[in-house]
Amino acid sequence: MNKIIISDEIKTNLDNSIDVNLEECNELFGVCKIVITPICDTKLEILYNIPNFKADVIVNIPEGVNFEIFELRESENVKVKYEYNLEKMSNLKISKFYDVSKVKELDTINLNGEGAYVEYVLKTIATDKQDFNLRLYHNAKGTISKIVNNGVNVSGSIDFKVEGIVPKGISGCELNQNSRIVTFNDNVCKIDPIFLIDDNDVIADHSALIGRFSEEELFYLKLRGIDHNSAINLLVKGFLLDSIDDDRLDNIIKKYWR
Repeated sequence: MNKIIISDEIKTNLDNSIDVNLEECNELFGVCKIVITPICDTKLEILYNIPNFKADVIVNIPEGVNFEIFELRESENVKVKYEYNLEKMSNLKISKFYDVSKVKELDTINLNGEGAYVEYVLKTIATDKQDFNLRLYHNAKGTISKIVNNGVNVSGSIDFKVEGIVPKGISGCELNQNSRIVTFNDNVCKIDPIFLIDDNDVIADHSALIGRFSEEELFYLKLRGIDHNSAINLLVKGFLLDSIDDDRLDNIIKKYWR
């Protein structure tokens, strides 16, 4: 898989299927600009290995290109603002896994071409305050967005805000939002699913759930001889690994639930 490794020096391990433009950090604000353009169908992995890194990441998906991004973040105080631009009949799958205490993030997804499709999956473990703001602009007809936000709140709080915007005359769009937070403390967590739709020919649905694992789920596992702590471990692992396949994530989860 193609990789961008954010270390003391930004390093790339890319073939000719992706064009990456890494600009020097802004001296005043210390923000690095990264522009990523897949030239053909391909996959990319982004790893953040240093703390206190700031960047604006812009991803441009040309017409008809299928692109997958997997992002693993374990470094603290990484502040990244994302912008994704999709052209006609392009497909983008974004998978993110965060093991950091504090997060404040803004993601903007522009579905600019007819038939553009995005699938966004976020998994996060919180030990401090985390704020995620995701904005999806359906700027062309027949565009589809599928959003999954899953957070496990260990000792902090999580706030998911997801906005889906469809202007008048942009028909045939589909918007799907599914957000869930499993919490292990009494701190306030929030989910704000927002639809701003000005056209009648649109399918939009959302689900939002904040709470603990149900007694039925735990009872089912205990009936099979699994003790309480092991049952919690299995449920957390299944919740965080669903839709994301990476062997490294198992060890991250074990840090919190052994």
